[in-house]
Amino acid sequence: MTSHENAPGVLRSLKSASLRVLQKLGLFELTGSSSWRRDRLLILCYHGISLGDEHEWDNQLYMSPGQFRQRLEYLRDGGYCILGLAEAVTRLYKRDLPPKSAVITIDDGAYDCYRQAHPILKSFEYPFTVYQTTYYCDYNRPIFRLICSYMLWKKRGLVLHAGKVPGLESSGMNEDCAPALFADSGP
Repeated sequence: MTSHENAPGVLRSLKSASLRVLQKLGLFELTGSSSWRRDRLLILCYHGISLGDEHEWDNQLYMSPGQFRQRLEYLRDGGYCILGLAEAVTRLYKRDLPPKSAVITIDDGAYDCYRQAHPILKSFEYPFTVYQTTYYCDYNRPIFRLICSYMLWKKRGLVLHAGKVPGLESSGMNEDCAPALFADSGP
């Protein structure tokens, strides 16, 4: 791996370390209770809560249910006031936000939102807003680039042997299909 390929990991580690130092110095609490913060609305946007191992595949897009619960515990223990989006925006414009106001939003509202995020949010009695895309309601299929990436990641250790087509073993079609599928298409 080149240093360029490792840059996102290094930057993430540096960011995490910096945030831990600022928290230890008490700057989170100082900023959180300031009059400056009172006039601002924190909007937390989540995308996916893993049904299985999706957070291991893409931790920028998914988080584990345990990590999601930990974040909500942090909000509760930190005295954050979780508001619904409409109420929060109304109060923001009226300059009437409670201290440490925050809103929770979830993009796309896929099945994982219903199965994982909703019960956890309900247990905290937190309101939340789901941004539901209507395209995939009408076109009920996975997002092609994501499902391909995830399927390739899931089978990353699988080695295909020449002449074998996964899924065709029990059909007896390998013998007929394999030569055409694995034939050299050169000139």
